Amino acid sequence: MAGVDSPTMAGLAIAALFAGFIDAVVGGGGLIQIPALFNALPRELPATIFGTNKFSSVLGTSNAAWRYARRVQMPWRTTLPAAVAAFSCSYVGAMAVVWLPPAMLRPLILVMLIAAAAYTFWRRDFGAIHRPQHQGRREFAYALILGGAIGFYDGFFGPGTGSFLIFLFVRFFGFDFLHASAAAKVVNVATNLAALAFFIPHGHFLPMLALLMATCNVLGSFLGAHLALRHGSGFVRKTFFVRGEPLYPQIRARYLRLDLSRGSCGRTMPVCCGPVCSLCAPENRVGGTMKIKASTAGLVALLAAAFAANVQADINVGVTLSATGPAASLGIPEKNTVALLPTTIAGQKVNYIVLDDASDTTTAVKNTRKLIAENKVDVIIGSTITPNSLAMIDVVAEAGTPMIAMAASARIIEPMDAKRYWVFKTPQNDAQMATAIVEHMTNNNVRTVAYIGFADAYGEGWWNEFSKIAEVRKIQIVANERFNRADTSVTGQVLKILATKADAVLIGGAGTPAALPQKSLKEKGYKGIMYQTHGVANADFLRVCAKDCEGTFLPAGPVLVAAQLPDANPIKKAALEYVGKYEAAYGKGSVSTFGAHAWDASKLLANAVPEALKKAQPGTPEFRQALRDGLEKTRNLTAAHGVFNMSPQDHLGFDQRARVMVKVEGGSWKLVQ
Repeated sequence: MAGVDSPTMAGLAIAALFAGFIDAVVGGGGLIQIPALFNALPRELPATIFGTNKFSSVLGTSNAAWRYARRVQMPWRTTLPAAVAAFSCSYVGAMAVVWLPPAMLRPLILVMLIAAAAYTFWRRDFGAIHRPQHQGRREFAYALILGGAIGFYDGFFGPGTGSFLIFLFVRFFGFDFLHASAAAKVVNVATNLAALAFFIPHGHFLPMLALLMATCNVLGSFLGAHLALRHGSGFVRKTFFVRGEPLYPQIRARYLRLDLSRGSCGRTMPVCCGPVCSLCAPENRVGGTMKIKASTAGLVALLAAAFAANVQADINVGVTLSATGPAASLGIPEKNTVALLPTTIAGQKVNYIVLDDASDTTTAVKNTRKLIAENKVDVIIGSTITPNSLAMIDVVAEAGTPMIAMAASARIIEPMDAKRYWVFKTPQNDAQMATAIVEHMTNNNVRTVAYIGFADAYGEGWWNEFSKIAEVRKIQIVANERFNRADTSVTGQVLKILATKADAVLIGGAGTPAALPQKSLKEKGYKGIMYQTHGVANADFLRVCAKDCEGTFLPAGPVLVAAQLPDANPIKKAALEYVGKYEAAYGKGSVSTFGAHAWDASKLLANAVPEALKKAQPGTPEFRQALRDGLEKTRNLTAAHGVFNMSPQDHLGFDQRARVMVKVEGGSWKLVQ
C-alpha cells in the first residue's frame, strides 16, 4: 500500500463499507468502490482496479448471500442456472478487459440505471409482491440468458451489476425486491469468483488493499442484509432510489468520459483518469482527497440514517372494513373499536391503517392489495362481511401476509388448505351458532321451519350448516328463500313462507338489512317463532326492527350480555373490559358484538407478536411468517367472545363457551338461561 496516504486509505475503507451496505440491499456497490479506487490509484491499470474491487466485493456479497439464504426461501430453480451461466460468461468478460476499452460500455450505465429507476418509480406495485412468472424449461432458458449477459458485463466492467440483476429478476421473473436481492447476491458471487479466477493469476490484484477493503465491505454487507431482511421488499425498493439519486451525477461525471487522447503522463484517458490524475494535475490530488473526505461524510450520514430507520421499525396493521354500504351497522363499531386498540405491543409501536370497503367485494380486494403493496402491512384485519373476506384470501395468501377476518362463515377458514393457511378469524362459525338455534328449536317443539337468507356467501353458508343440523334433529325445512342486502321489498318470498304455515322462521342475514323479512312477516300477520343469526347483534338492528323484533331469538357472543353472565363464566371479565372501554368512548348501550371482533383480533396480535419479534423484525417476510405461526399457536386466550385454542386445522379455536342464546325483550337483549 505504499504511495497511498492515510486519509486516502480511510476514504477507501469507508467507501468499501458503504459499498458493502448498498450492495447487500440493492446492488451497485461497484459504483462506489471503482470511482474511489480510480481516484486513489491513478497509476494502476483498469484490470488491477477491477481485480481489487472484485476481491473486496466477493467477500461482502458472499456474506450477504449466506444471510439471505438462511432467512429467505431462495428461488433456486432460477438462481442456480443463472449463476452457472454468469460464472462462465464472467470469466470471458474478464479476459476481454485487457483487449477492449471498458469505456465502450460507460455511456450505457447512466441510461440503464435511470431507466430502471424510472420504471420502478412509475410502477408503484413493482416488486411489492413475490409472484414468480415462469416454470420449467422457459424459466431455465431465461435464467441462462440473464445470467450469461449479466455475467459477461460484470466480468468485463461491473459497476451496477447487482442493481441490474435485481431489476431484471423483478421485471422478467416476477420476484419481489427481497427475493430478487437474495437471488442477485448468489449470481453476483458467481460472477465475482469467475472474474477473480482470471485477475489474480494474471497479477491484476493488490492483496493488502483488497483485504482492508474486503473487511469493511463485509461489515457493510452485514448491516445492509440485516436491514433488508428486517424491513423487507419495501426497504429494498426505497433504497433502490436512495442509492441512485446521489450516484447519478458521479456516474455521469466518471463513466461518460470518452476522451481517448493521452494525458501528460503518457497514458490514455480511461487509464489516466484525466483531471484527478496526480501525474497530470498534482494540484488536483488534494482536491481528490477532499472529495473522498466529503463523500465519506455523506456515506456515514446515510448509514446512520439507515441504522436509525432500523431502530424505529413499527408494526403496521392494515384494516379493511365496511363502514359504509349495507353492512355499515356492522363495520362502524369495528372502526370505532380500532381507535381503542393499543398503539404499542411488546414495546414496539403499532400503526393502524384503516380503509373502508363500502361493503363491496371488489373494493375489499383493492384495499387489501393497497395495504400490502403500498403500506407494507404485517397483518390484515378484515373484512366485516363474508363475501369480502372470502375474496381477500387469494391476495393475502399470494403475499404471505396473515389475515384475521371479522366475518362469520366457516368457509373463510375451512377446509384448511395452502391459502387458508394464512387466514384466521374471530367471529363464531355459523355451524356453531346454527347448533345453538337447532337446540333451542328442539327444546321448544319446533317441527317445521322456513329459511330466508342473503343471496350471497353468508346466506348460503348459514343454509348449508343449518339444513344439515336440522335434518339430523328431525326438523323439516319447508321453505328456502333468498334476498339481497340492498333489497327494499321481499313480499314474494314472504308470501311463499306464509303459505307453508311453518312453526318458525330463521332469517340468515346480518345487520339492518336482516330486519326487512321480519318486519314484512309481522305486517302480514305471522305468529310463529322468529330466529335471527348472530349477524344482527347490534343496537342499529333493534332500532330499525323496533317492535317487530320483540320475542326474537338469536345466538350471540357472550359480550352482548356480558353483565348478565354468571360470575363463574370465564369470559365475563374479558367481555366487561371491552364493554367498559367502548361505552366510555361512545356512550352507554352503544356496544355490539361486531366491535368486539376487532377487539379480539387485537388480543390475538398482542399474544402472538412478542414471540414473532424474537424471530424477526416487522416489515419482513420472516416476521409475517412468525406472526402467522404465533397466531396458530394461540392457547387458552380469553377474549370478549370466548376462549381461543387454535391449531393447524382450526384457525378459530372457539368452543361452546363462545355462544349464548339471547332474546329481544323490551327493546334490549336478554340472556336466555
